[in-house]
Amino acid sequence: MQTIYFDTNVYRYIRASGESLRVMEYLHGRGFELILSGENLMETLKIPEGHERKQEAKVLAKLADRYEDYPTTWL
Repeated sequence: MQTIYFDTNVYRYIRASGESLRVMEYLHGRGFELILSGENLMETLKIPEGHERKQEAKVLAKLADRYEDYPTTWL
């Protein structure tokens, strides 16, 4: 299994496109493991509009296979 990391902008694009299920199927079908970081969570929490913040959190939860508690700068 190959591990990958998405920047928050990628999650935002996926949310805006409404294709999170399709992306998840693509990643899992090709053996990718997606890491979620604290930076992703913090940037999501900074979204001022509550509905958008909630929708992005759902995308993060749906796509990420595991949470990496190290700072993302080491990736």
